[in-house]
Amino acid sequence: MERGLTLFINLLGGCAVLGSYAWGLSSHPGEGALLWGDIPESWKPLYSFNMLPAALGYLTFTAYLLMAKPEELRFRGEGALVLFQINYGLFLTTAAFWMPLCWIALDGNQTWLLLPIQSVLAVTGLASIGFIYLLWHLEEPPRPRFHKAALIGACWLALQCAVLDALVWPRFFHL
Repeated sequence: MERGLTLFINLLGGCAVLGSYAWGLSSHPGEGALLWGDIPESWKPLYSFNMLPAALGYLTFTAYLLMAKPEELRFRGEGALVLFQINYGLFLTTAAFWMPLCWIALDGNQTWLLLPIQSVLAVTGLASIGFIYLLWHLEEPPRPRFHKAALIGACWLALQCAVLDALVWPRFFHL
């Protein structure tokens, strides 16, 4: 049941994130370049490259958590799966708001939306760091090699979400 909830949160949240991207790009055909803002052309390959290992990293630590028995995942003497579930919910919910908020801001020159956009990116970035924190502090994590791979995957995700998206990108996105 506990793993089922984790899977459900990921399926629902993943559909929300991917759906927001599909809606944003399909409702603004040929305008995707606007989302880059003024990111220098020389930086775009770094972003594009990092998106794949970040996504694979997310899938890696999610697979790790889904394959572990819930009782094997302990944090400060308590079951950790519920903490991961809360973090997934926070991460996926805020990630789903980023692109729609950007398009609303761009479509209507709604400069007041810049702070909410930066806020959802900051929360998404902090939640990505939350995955590292929780994975790092698991007590006697099962499958040590898989656990290390999960940690590395979480680091790739945090590089994308906490550094590139939450710290760098907002400096270059203007209406």
